[in-house]
Parts: sequence; C-alpha cells; structure tokens
Amino acid sequence: MNDSAASGADQPDQADAQQPGADQIGAEQADVWEDRPRSWVQQAGLHAWVIQRDRQSPAQYAEIWLRDAAEERDQQQYQQRYAEYLRDFASRQVGGVGFGLLWLQKPDTPDAALWQRFEEITGDVQQPLGPAIGRTAERALAAQHSSEQILEQPLTVAEDVTEERYQRFGAEHPEVIIARQGSGFRRARPVSSAAAGFLGAADGEFNAAQLIPAVCSLTGTEEDALAAEVLDLYIDGFLSA
Repeated sequence: MNDSAASGADQPDQADAQQPGADQIGAEQADVWEDRPRSWVQQAGLHAWVIQRDRQSPAQYAEIWLRDAAEERDQQQYQQRYAEYLRDFASRQVGGVGFGLLWLQKPDTPDAALWQRFEEITGDVQQPLGPAIGRTAERALAAQHSSEQILEQPLTVAEDVTEERYQRFGAEHPEVIIARQGSGFRRARPVSSAAAGFLGAADGEFNAAQLIPAVCSLTGTEEDALAAEVLDLYIDGFLSA
C-alpha cells in the first residue's frame, strides 16, 4: 500500500492499467474497463475513485514508449522493439491500456462503509485536478457518513455553475435542462425540473431540508428522489455548503 492509500490522503496518483482483450473475456466485456480495478480496491478494503482519461491500443502504447525512449532514431531497432512489444501484449491477451487517475484512502475503521467510484472522463478539464478530486472525495465521504447533516445546511450554487435549457419553439417547458461547471472536471449533467427549481432557489436563505419539500410541492416530485439528486449535485461540486 503506497502513501496515497494512507488514512486522510487526498492527492490522486497517475496510473495506467493493461486491460484484457475480447479474445480473453468476450467482446461484451472487453469495454468494461473498471472490472479489474473494482476487484482490486474491494479486496483491499479501500475508499477509491478511479478515473479513466484515455485508452490506447497495444500498438499506440508501444509507439509512445518507443518515442519517449527516443528509439525511433534507429529504424531497425525501432521495428525490432515495436514487434517485441506487440508479441508480449498478444501473448498475454492484452487488448488495450487505460490511462487515468487513482485516488485511494484507507477507512478510519475496518467496518466503515466503502465509497468507491469508477468513471470515464475524457473531456476537457481544468488542471491541476488534485484539489477538485480531494474536495469531491471529502464531500462524498461526508454525505455517506451523514446525508441528513448536509441537508440541514444552506446550500448555494457554486460560482462557476451555469444553466442551459433546450426546448422546441413554442414549447411551454424545456425538454432538457443542463447544469454545467466551468472549473474542475467541467461536468455537464442533465437535471430534473425539480432539481433545476432547487438550484434556482438555493441562495443560502434556507437550508436544503427546508427547500426540498417546498420545491416538491410545486413540481409533484418525491422528496426522497429530489434529496438524492441534491446530494449528488453537492458531491460533484454544483452546490456548496
């Protein structure tokens, strides 16, 4: 276990992982990149957030390593090493290599419920991502520990978050409402009409537990459903306490 998995760690590590090909696990499972890291962190008993930023074929991976090692200067040596890389990958049925970020934390107690998240984020992000990852993980662990305590606080929309609405001409209501972040992971996520109403009213005057019933009474939404969506928005940084 390295330092990133120590209790209280909040800085992600860069990581790459070889992924099995379709010949080894079947075509339907070949794109399910998170199966192996999910198994590793579950066995280790760690809080974990695994983010895949890119995936390359064995050929692309070999080209990167050979270029970084400046072995393309000698064409004969380049071709020999390139073939060796591909033979090695083929012998172990490697279908690709995933690149990304790995955040790990040891729970404070052995019986603590684990927070584990696996996602692919390939779009434009704001660097460095370390602070955004640390804050997101902190909010997620707090929500897992006591979601009620979070909802008892006034929540406000983060300053970098904007709203997008899409509707047909003449339509009374928008068909799609999107909350978009301008920093960090720069997520863009569809939100329900109730969540949009909550975001519009979240000016810090009332706590979330007071706003949720009021918004639900106007939109006909189940309070539990809106509370869960509000917590998700809080964890991902669309809302701030």
